[in-house]
Amino acid sequence: VVRGAVRDYGQLENVLYHVLRHELECYIPQTPLLLTGKFLSCYDHRDVGQLAEICFESFGHPAVAMAPPAPLVLMAR
Repeated sequence: VVRGAVRDYGQLENVLYHVLRHELECYIPQTPLLLTGKFLSCYDHRDVGQLAEICFESFGHPAVAMAPPAPLVLMAR
């Protein structure tokens, strides 16, 4: 990731796998995933598509959702 943009999705896949499997210790095929971006930024549809492809095809997540951070902050309360 360089200045907020993903340059190598293969490396990102390795990092995500390590975080989900080893750091968070979740069983990936049974865990829905909620992703968010930087505050006040818009999503690039190419990045979302490639990230969703990694989550569904490589990891086997049953569901993936993208949400902007502002509504998530409001719902957290």
